Amino acid sequence: MNLITDNYLVHTYRKAILVKDNDTIKMRTLALFCLFGSAFADFYSDHDAALAAEDSMFLGAEIILNGLEVVFNDQLMSYKEAELDQAYVDAQYPPSQHFFQRKADMEQSQVFQALKPMPKGAAIHTFDTGLTSIDWVIANLTYEYDNVLYFCDQPSRDPPELRFAAFATPSGALTVACDTAWVNVANFRASNGAAVTDAFFKQAMVMTTDDPYNVYPDQNVLWPNFTERFYVVESILNYEPAPRAYLRRAFEEFLADEVYYMEVCTSLYLTVCRNNGFAESCNAYDKVELAGIYQEEVNNFMAAHPLDTCGVKFIHSASRQKDHAAMDAHISLTEQLMATYPNLFIGMGLTTREDTGNPPIYYADQLINASQNNPQLAYYIQAGETSWQGQPSDLAVIDAILLGSKRISHGMAVVDHPESKRLVLENDVAIEVCPVSNQVLGFVKDLRMHPASSLIQEGYPMVVSSDDPAIWEASGLTYDFYETFMALASYQMDLRLLKKLVFNSVDYSGLNPIDKGNCRDLVQGKWDNFMLGLK
Repeated sequence: MNLITDNYLVHTYRKAILVKDNDTIKMRTLALFCLFGSAFADFYSDHDAALAAEDSMFLGAEIILNGLEVVFNDQLMSYKEAELDQAYVDAQYPPSQHFFQRKADMEQSQVFQALKPMPKGAAIHTFDTGLTSIDWVIANLTYEYDNVLYFCDQPSRDPPELRFAAFATPSGALTVACDTAWVNVANFRASNGAAVTDAFFKQAMVMTTDDPYNVYPDQNVLWPNFTERFYVVESILNYEPAPRAYLRRAFEEFLADEVYYMEVCTSLYLTVCRNNGFAESCNAYDKVELAGIYQEEVNNFMAAHPLDTCGVKFIHSASRQKDHAAMDAHISLTEQLMATYPNLFIGMGLTTREDTGNPPIYYADQLINASQNNPQLAYYIQAGETSWQGQPSDLAVIDAILLGSKRISHGMAVVDHPESKRLVLENDVAIEVCPVSNQVLGFVKDLRMHPASSLIQEGYPMVVSSDDPAIWEASGLTYDFYETFMALASYQMDLRLLKKLVFNSVDYSGLNPIDKGNCRDLVQGKWDNFMLGLK
């Protein structure tokens, strides 16, 4: 046999292993044995065994798909393989490039279109003022109340600031500080046109740009611009009808993306004037009263969708920029919220920009004492959202687990510390992976290099969520499921991974055991109906 024939045998053998064509594997193994002897055949047999071992380890590998799932999986995998094969040739692969630049291409993907109507379980890492579509916010909240809504543009600040407020009269706007002057939204829109006005407001509320790497060259530029978007959105919600409408829309948008349960972090920082009050004479709700608005809107949402949702819970989130006294106050308020709204608040979160905030160990004594005094106080700690190694920001993953965090938000640094990987498995602590957020916020330029890829391959507990999708003009969970399936997962990983992630999102939620069981049943029913084509 000549070299061409020899190479053909080897190539077809490898391809057969890749697609699990057992008949071809047997035939090529025999041919290789005859041609090269047992040493060559043993190598490829060992190679096959090694790949089979890996194939049994990935997240969801233990799942056995039923007949209907196999049909959907075959179609889904044909889409996936076609897209990956083409990307391997032309290198034009959306997950390898910035989300802002390739979002439109992603939406045209057959994989994305297949995932869009698929049940996704729960979104359990989100933030309240990063949920609702900014296009909806502008089209509704800046029009419906535009006669009393004003804005203050402060372009000289770094980053530039825009703030909204509702005033009963033009003279009322003189009572609140502004670097320039408060401008009535209705008058501004009448003078400048709807398109110009809406675009002006939108650029202040989203981060999207055609040139992200030049607009946000490093994290010292990126993060202030990121946090500024929240302040703009929060300011438009200070007129009481607005936060109610905003929350209702957020819940509806996630449900439309086949998300049936949510856990939402909130700091309750909104200043909401009671009784439709105005900024010049604002009698603001305190935080416990504001939480009552959240409870009412969750109740209304559940009443409107009794067969479609497991509800919404909130995590009272604390910034890790706080000093010890402020953290004590936050812990006390969390306990008060949990006691006042036991069906709404499930615990306390700790979040920050990891590389500039205090690590969890800074608050260790307070957190330990609080949980000992109140065993019902659950922690949900962000840790390891960093590119550094050996710094407090990445070592935080170990401390978060030891402090009893129910889940680890982001947890990108878990892979850098063997002890944290051991503790994650030993304590069954799920990592909340938010791939789009991790790319947009500058931690992973090419999502094929995301640290969670190895955790998926090794079967670590994990959920997928979307963090603050409205800030980058996404919604729900489909974008993050797509990135996970097409970039973090390998070529061979299939519906079993997706199904595992869907049900993990319920299993690792903060629901009590009875509600968790009921929610799992609801999601299972939605999943089965989808597979039946009866969605």
